[in-house]
Amino acid sequence: MVPLRSPPLELGWRLGNALLVRVVHPSRVLLAGSLVVSLLACGGSAIPGPQRRDTRPEGRPAASSATAEIACGGAHKVECETACKLGSMNACVVLAIELTKHAIPSRNYGRAVELLDAACEKGDARGCFELGRRLATFRAAPHGHQRAVEIFELACDKGHAAACGELGNARILGRGALGDPTAAKALFERGCDGGDSQACAWLAELYFAGDGVVEDAAKAQEILEKSCSAGGAAACDTLGWNLEHGLDMLVDMRRAVKLYHEACKGKFAKGCTNLAWAYSRGYGVALNREKAYELDQRACFAGDMWGCSNVGAALLRGAGVEKNPEAATEYFADACLDGAARACSALAGLVEEVGAGKSVFAETLGHLDEACAAGRTIACSLRDDMKKKRDGGTSPEDEAARHERACNAGKMTMCIHAAHDYLSGSGVLPDAGKFASFVKRACDGGDELGCAKWSWALSVGFSTHPDPEQAVKLDEDSCKAGTAMACNGLGWYYRHGHGVEEDAKKAAALFERACPEDLSACSNLAHLLYFGLAGRADQDRALACQEKACEDGNTGSFDLANMILWGPRPDEARARDLFKSVCEQGHELSCARLEWLNGKLSSNLVDPG
Repeated sequence: MVPLRSPPLELGWRLGNALLVRVVHPSRVLLAGSLVVSLLACGGSAIPGPQRRDTRPEGRPAASSATAEIACGGAHKVECETACKLGSMNACVVLAIELTKHAIPSRNYGRAVELLDAACEKGDARGCFELGRRLATFRAAPHGHQRAVEIFELACDKGHAAACGELGNARILGRGALGDPTAAKALFERGCDGGDSQACAWLAELYFAGDGVVEDAAKAQEILEKSCSAGGAAACDTLGWNLEHGLDMLVDMRRAVKLYHEACKGKFAKGCTNLAWAYSRGYGVALNREKAYELDQRACFAGDMWGCSNVGAALLRGAGVEKNPEAATEYFADACLDGAARACSALAGLVEEVGAGKSVFAETLGHLDEACAAGRTIACSLRDDMKKKRDGGTSPEDEAARHERACNAGKMTMCIHAAHDYLSGSGVLPDAGKFASFVKRACDGGDELGCAKWSWALSVGFSTHPDPEQAVKLDEDSCKAGTAMACNGLGWYYRHGHGVEEDAKKAAALFERACPEDLSACSNLAHLLYFGLAGRADQDRALACQEKACEDGNTGSFDLANMILWGPRPDEARARDLFKSVCEQGHELSCARLEWLNGKLSSNLVDPG
């Protein structure tokens, strides 16, 4: 079990709506259970979305209450309760926020919604905003999303900048509203001008992806830098994410860590989660699992489901905290219920990993049953799988030890397996430095694949400062030796100007050479062909390349579904099947897109890209 991680939500719609907006780095496929989820199939059939009845009365909120506001805080919940009963809407809102600001928020979710509902009815803009946020979560889907849009509209009209941003995001995702990037842009601008950093971050993503605007990476960068410099935590987090992953800029993990720190300090939960990720692996900062646990817990308390998932993983493995599988179960269960598909997988895997007895097995099934009833399709599948298979197979710890022993005995391919174990946290605690040391050992031992992976480690700065020039040299030598992954990696460097001059045509030739042996190269080539980035656009050939990429069970299935949905010959039924298939494997963006499709008629589909 490894710490779980998700991209910022804005990257979700960027990747979904702009199809293959970013070229996939060849080694991203290694991050199973972390940066990229291994997706195992390209088939499946559609199912209807979860049905929840909206019990909130229709109508606009009443005029603002004349009751004087009474200040209260988290340390004074009794005072908050009293003030709320006396009619202070501010106290009711603060109380609702406090009720859900801890590790297991689902226990108080219903009461928090009731309090915010009452505040919103009395015209409290902040109450409306906080209510909308909770209605927009998975547990309130699908009808909650429609109501959330209505609530965000009310709060936005009252001048709540963050509500304008959330309303724009709903327009992009098509959750509770028809997808409309042009309308979203106006709302993001309104929220950003009003001082909401998250709206600024989403506005920047529009310009990165070219959704409803002319693609302009420089303008997007300017928006992020300006908002972040003004103390905008969400913008700092997005900027950090882009720097970490080389999206429209060179990889700079050390600056990314600084930006995550600023975002976390600014009380942006995902910033704390991303900073914890860096500390948990020693990526851009000294490895410190205790610090990672503390940061994930802070993110979890602030309502970030990924932080809760990571806390669960740490408790399960004893990473930076004493082992406590029982507590881990609670964290995984709550994150699963709140929409984190990989937390559902972690919950199911926990039973086998800790060798749980009948009572824990039954408890885990109960948690998955609850999540299944709330509409988490993956929870239903995992529950059924657990009933079919209880124990058996080699433990991850035994496998990791075997890989390391074989590597020490001189088997270079086993060094690569050992490296993967340390990157994904399979059977060992994750450690980017050890990943780098094992792939370097494989490379020094003459393994060309090891050299390709060592190149990637050098390019992003695992256990050392980034050295893009040395990374390029390694991939050039390995590519000449016929290593497809190295050719794909070299293509990625040329595509982004990383260690070499940017050259899309040369990148396309390298991707062509690597495909189909390295299927992620097929996806990279499809991206260039679809958008005509290396010459004339050829969507038919791009689709064929992406069909091939789908065979590797990576995010190719998600990208293929988008191409089919928005391409030259749309096929909604097949796209739906693909989204469902990869959603069941834990791919969050596919789950969101499937949910969106289930709530739309074909005639209402609008290409957001």
